[in-house]
Amino acid sequence: MLSFYRKNFVPGYSDFLLRLDEFLGLVTNQLISREDIVFLYSVVFSKKPLNVLEIGRFEGASTLVIAGALADNGIGKLYSIDVQDLLTSEIKNVISNNTILIAENSRNLNSTQQLENLKFQMFFIDGDHSTNMVINDISQCLNLSDNESIILCHDVNMPEVYEGINQSLLTTPNLINCGRFGTTIQMLVYRKP
Repeated sequence: MLSFYRKNFVPGYSDFLLRLDEFLGLVTNQLISREDIVFLYSVVFSKKPLNVLEIGRFEGASTLVIAGALADNGIGKLYSIDVQDLLTSEIKNVISNNTILIAENSRNLNSTQQLENLKFQMFFIDGDHSTNMVINDISQCLNLSDNESIILCHDVNMPEVYEGINQSLLTTPNLINCGRFGTTIQMLVYRKP
């Protein structure tokens, strides 16, 4: 009854969120909390980005969430990069309409053919959790950013991730810290000079 109420009477309530448990059942190791999932979905759904870049997807929980929000928007493409492809065929089938999977390292995204000539309005960083790679990933995102973009960094409870974000904030004047949301997501906004 509650799901019927939400679906029929709550504006913008999505089929994806109603079917969240079903979708997440496709993922063996969900390394993202429900609070983070709802926040991630809400940001993508409300901002309606044309292009989203996900750095690090592991088994695809965040990939499913981002692709689901884009599908509910009826617009947007997810480009998901990871050094290895651990997604099941079921997940690939669910996200196939709006997701490009890229199997490579995020060290130099400017040379990634699938990203050529693209500008991104949103980024989700959950790749290598070392301080240097967090700094690198944020820097790579700034290079691929549209005039304004949102950068969501996952696992900010890890000291090296937190340090990488803070060092990036100190060295990038137009990078704004918007705070911590969900349980382990830090939101940054970048405005090109």
